[in-house]
Amino acid sequence: MPPRAAEIMNPAVPAAFDVLFAIAWLVPIGALLWLFAGALVSIHRRAAAMTGLEELGWYAFVVIAQFVGPLVWFLWGRDRYDRGRGLAAAASARQGDQAEGAR
Repeated sequence: MPPRAAEIMNPAVPAAFDVLFAIAWLVPIGALLWLFAGALVSIHRRAAAMTGLEELGWYAFVVIAQFVGPLVWFLWGRDRYDRGRGLAAAASARQGDQAEGAR
C-alpha cells in the first residue's frame, strides 16, 4: 500500500519552523534583557544625584516590574536626575567662578 500524501513530509520544513520559533522567542527576550540591563546601569551612573532610598526604590521598581520599570526609568526617571546633576554642576561652576573673582 503506497503512503498517503499527508504522510510524506519535507524534512526541511520542521527544521525551519524550529528556527523561526526560536527566533520569535529569543529576539523579544534579548530586547527585554538589554532594556533591563541598560536601566540598571543607567540608575547606577546617576546614583550620586539620588538619595540611597531613591536609588533602592528605582532598582526595586526595575527588577519587579521588568518591562514597565525600565520604560518608566528611561522615559521619566532618568531625565529627572540628569537635570539635577546639570543644575548641581552649573551651581558648582558658578561658585568656582565667584571664588576666582574674589581673589
